[in-house]
Amino acid sequence: MNLIQEILRRRVPHIIGSYFFAGTSLILFIDWLVGRYTLPEYYTTMTLFGVIAIIPSVLILAYFHGAP
Repeated sequence: MNLIQEILRRRVPHIIGSYFFAGTSLILFIDWLVGRYTLPEYYTTMTLFGVIAIIPSVLILAYFHGAP
């Protein structure tokens, strides 16, 4: 099987897309909290680094869990 076909069969792009949407929503929510309740500005940066830091784990999980 081709690698691209295998990745598509395991639904990796779907899971990565969902993670991107959820991560973006989380960052925007934390930014709203920072602006609304005068929390420290670095919370948004910490959230961004946290979302980026677990991308390898999400890729591995998506590959091995995504197959029907």
